[in-house]
Amino acid sequence: ALATGSASPQSLRPLAPVLSAIAVETGGSVLPVDEYTDLTGAFRRVLDDFRSAYVLYYNPRGVDRGGYHTLEVQVKREGATVQARRGYWF
Repeated sequence: ALATGSASPQSLRPLAPVLSAIAVETGGSVLPVDEYTDLTGAFRRVLDDFRSAYVLYYNPRGVDRGGYHTLEVQVKREGATVQARRGYWF
């Protein structure tokens, strides 16, 4: 998460666990930066992740409506990293 505006890195520090939890649940990630960080590396990582990503769509059928349903995404490719949301509400 890149912070902008008048918020300082110190004022956002208490939110770090919340932001990390949201990122994990939604299949995202947090890139911690502070006012002294060179953003070039952070933007390069975001671009590299974006260029190497696949988007999978899931249309649930035969699933009970109402409630939370967990998802598990696996790939056969050796060394691949799966970054996906843990589930969905239906």
